[in-house]
Amino acid sequence: MWPCSDPKRDPILAYKTFAVERTPMTCTPECPFYLGIDHNINAKYWFTTQPMGKNTINSLLKTMCQNAGIDDEEHRLTNHSARKTMVKKLKESHIPDTDIIQVTGHKNLMSLNTYDELSNERMKRMSGILSGGGTPGPSSAGPAPPNAAGFLSGAVINGGTFNITLTSSQSSKLSPSWSCTNNIGEAKRKRVAAIESDSDSE
Repeated sequence: MWPCSDPKRDPILAYKTFAVERTPMTCTPECPFYLGIDHNINAKYWFTTQPMGKNTINSLLKTMCQNAGIDDEEHRLTNHSARKTMVKKLKESHIPDTDIIQVTGHKNLMSLNTYDELSNERMKRMSGILSGGGTPGPSSAGPAPPNAAGFLSGAVINGGTFNITLTSSQSSKLSPSWSCTNNIGEAKRKRVAAIESDSDSE
């Protein structure tokens, strides 16, 4: 984690405050992360030396919602909601799944599919495509890499040169063409073929 400009959302500052309010004997790696709260008004530290109970941990987010005036019954928020929100925000920011699982601890990339949820922006774009109203907005998959159509240009495959060129018209039809030059042996042949779209509109 790295610090951010907003002190209220700075994870480093929050952890330092959390660590200062623990007794020195509970600041070792072997100690539980969640400790019981010392409700004694004259207590030197916020937390006791005993681990927080399971039921208390499970109700943490519900308690925070109540203190913040959030209707928990309507949103059905649980501790796992924070994890789901984190994955959703990272996905919408086009962070690769391989990077996300390094944070979440998932062992399988397919596990992240359960967190997929259409955002309002993506639903609006899909609605625009289906209704034909205007030009669709940018794809949620992010911008295409530069020169993506010619990334295989000049590559040598099995002794020959294989070139791929993709052209996109205003109607979003792709008209790819390919050419292959066989450099094996004395004979050199070149073949060019055009592949047109098989759209239902044609």
